[in-house]
Amino acid sequence: MNQKQHNALVSLAVTYLRTGDSQVQTHDLQSATKSYWQAISLFRSEGQTTQEIETLEKALSLALTLKDIKNEAASLNDLGVTYRNLKEFQKALDCFEQALQAIRQFTDSDARELASRRESEANILNNLGRAHGAIDQPQLAYECFQQALSIYRLLFGQQQQITLTFFNLANLYRDRCEYGQAIEWYEQAFSFANDHLPVEAAFALLNLGDIFLVTGDYSRAASHYQQARDLNAFIPQCEIAYAWVGQGKAYEELSQYEQATSCYQQGLLVYQQISDSQGEESVNNLLDSVRQKAFYQRLIT
Repeated sequence: MNQKQHNALVSLAVTYLRTGDSQVQTHDLQSATKSYWQAISLFRSEGQTTQEIETLEKALSLALTLKDIKNEAASLNDLGVTYRNLKEFQKALDCFEQALQAIRQFTDSDARELASRRESEANILNNLGRAHGAIDQPQLAYECFQQALSIYRLLFGQQQQITLTFFNLANLYRDRCEYGQAIEWYEQAFSFANDHLPVEAAFALLNLGDIFLVTGDYSRAASHYQQARDLNAFIPQCEIAYAWVGQGKAYEELSQYEQATSCYQQGLLVYQQISDSQGEESVNNLLDSVRQKAFYQRLIT
């Protein structure tokens, strides 16, 4: 997207915002809510964080006035996500806790509405868990993720969200260098995603490769990077390059320098194809290092 298109979308968002303000003045609050959410979506997509927050706060105020619990929870949840992206984790935590409290007040006898409410509750719990993890409250994070899992498993069609929660649990342990637990959750994510969610399956394999590389299990690291590459039709080219390089590092640690060189060259080729100069530079440095090691290996054999 060029600058002209970006400016046009921001201008459209401002128009929706002003329309919403006018509708509030004429007490057309339902229409104002719709206008605000249209503005929020555009501000978010165009990276206008300050305006997104301001408009979310207006949407929240309207939801409170209308006693619209669903939009109250949605506004608070989205505010939490925005603050989390800004690394203002305590603000994010406060918003998620308020969103959770709001959505749990929602009652509806309609089965579809009830399922939607429960899904929203689980989504908020996942966000709340990530916020707890960010401020080093792992036990609270774990409890939130487990509650989210319990809800998703009661609902139809939540395979992707269940897999996401497995990733959240794995990342929680990985960030604390508790690699055994992290491996267990990444393996659950892979097993659950393998049949129907190839993208998620590939990322589980990449993460497992990373952990095995860090923990010195180089053969398993190489194997998992290879398996991730076998799903190359479903993952971005940059991740394919990453897998090649990871596999190369594993072979290098195993003193299998010829295989390492081959993997690095394949990774370099992908980085060149996608014009990633930083990736190219990094791999060229790795190639220089592994060629030097191979040279010394030949001298002593």
